[in-house]
Amino acid sequence: MKLIKKIFWFMWGLPQNIVGSIMYAIFRGGDPDAFMYKDSYVVQAGYNGPGGAVSLGMFIFLFRDYGDRKERILKHEYGHSIQSKILGPLFLLIIGLPSIIWASFFGEFRRKRNISYYSFYPEKWADHLGGVDK
Repeated sequence: MKLIKKIFWFMWGLPQNIVGSIMYAIFRGGDPDAFMYKDSYVVQAGYNGPGGAVSLGMFIFLFRDYGDRKERILKHEYGHSIQSKILGPLFLLIIGLPSIIWASFFGEFRRKRNISYYSFYPEKWADHLGGVDK
């Protein structure tokens, strides 16, 4: 039953799972740390620099060492994985694209107005679904 469930979730979120699978193969080939977090495959793909993190369907990528914030980041990114399960093929349009734009182009806007990165709807919802601060 568990395998059938994984196949269903993979197919339902096919666009993000294909991209996540390719990234997983690339980064896993470099032998970084990889582990399971709940039902998602996690790759610690980077340790230095500004980094960031991204969730693509069943795959979570951490591009820096978050130290004592790692559990919070994992919960948040797992929340994005749950969003992918809910929205399926619409995830990239409804969550992925707005989240990338918010992260990439609105940093100065957030700083000037003292707005939390996690206040934007995809991030706030991911925190809620992932159980951040519970």
